Amino acid sequence: MSIAGKLVAGLVSLLLFSMAPCHGQADDNGKNQVIKIGALNDARPFVWLDETTQHYLGFLWAVCTEAVHRAGYQYEATTVTSEMRSDFLETGKGDYDLLCDPTTITIERMRNFEDDGKARDLSFSPIVFVANSSFMEQAQGGTRIGEGGYISSPRTSTCNEVLDKQKKNEEAKAKTSDGVKTNDGAAANEARNYWYDRLFQNLTVTMRRPDMSKVPDVDYQIWGYVDGTTIGDILHRSYPRPEEKQICLKPFASYKEAAEEFCKGRLSRFFGDVDIIKAALDDYRGRADVKCPANLSSTTNGAYEPYAFVLSSKSVAAFPERFTLALYGMFEDGTIERFFKGHFPDNTQKSQYLSTLFAINSIPAGVRPAAVNPVDGP
Repeated sequence: MSIAGKLVAGLVSLLLFSMAPCHGQADDNGKNQVIKIGALNDARPFVWLDETTQHYLGFLWAVCTEAVHRAGYQYEATTVTSEMRSDFLETGKGDYDLLCDPTTITIERMRNFEDDGKARDLSFSPIVFVANSSFMEQAQGGTRIGEGGYISSPRTSTCNEVLDKQKKNEEAKAKTSDGVKTNDGAAANEARNYWYDRLFQNLTVTMRRPDMSKVPDVDYQIWGYVDGTTIGDILHRSYPRPEEKQICLKPFASYKEAAEEFCKGRLSRFFGDVDIIKAALDDYRGRADVKCPANLSSTTNGAYEPYAFVLSSKSVAAFPERFTLALYGMFEDGTIERFFKGHFPDNTQKSQYLSTLFAINSIPAGVRPAAVNPVDGP
């Protein structure tokens, strides 16, 4: 077919599409329908629940609610935990029409949303954000309650044993600081000075003269992440490596919990979206009135992750299509840009990837084929 023929065929197809009834015709009373939005409550600055007002706030929350209204619906919100979120993405289980949180698009999830997948009623919206995924590290010389996310334990220890030992050590320190005395001596034994433990074990090694290639005592690093995030899956696929056996991964139910553990010196690294980590640490600093020093240099070497919303057609068949159309309109008229400037600090610069994404999604409004002047051409 010639180029002209293809062009005519394309215009005819587009015209027929515009004349065909939209899936949303079944939802002409959309304004009376309520879209159920599920959202995390601590993914600041993208979406979080203000404890004082009990209202959701954040960049993605503003985008979600505006797009829902433009699509012609009302909405109600409910909080989802990381466990509920994971279950929804894996099986579709959950009474949500829209998951409004920073969800990374992956091939595995897209396959799960296909007709033969477990979550066949779900689909991704267009990509709305490109995030920097990396980690924060304990700053050298910072004041720590714990031991900077390191713990001394025999090389043969399992990570469960290491994490359990860390927990017992912290409990023993808490009892000691509260002036609680114990008779069994177990807590006192766990609370012995770290360097005394190491010196005692080294002396024992010297007296027995064992094979020195078997180091009896090493420092395990404890790395934290939020359960259900893609970076957690990546960490478990990559670690521990044969040459880095002394790494223990510790999942948390929320960024709030992980930030507290990091600031108390119980994590050597805190993995996740850099913007969310910074906000979580700032929030904990404010609540606990602590400095919580963190090394930011590592955040420049992260990976970029594409965020999108998850839409369900189970309850309202026309919703995903209408929401997507409204979303593109918000990119085109500059609404998304205004939301970004309003929800991120004034000195926040969009990355090259994010700037490109905003430009690509700002597709022109266009005109219907019937309005095209046949003399001037399309």
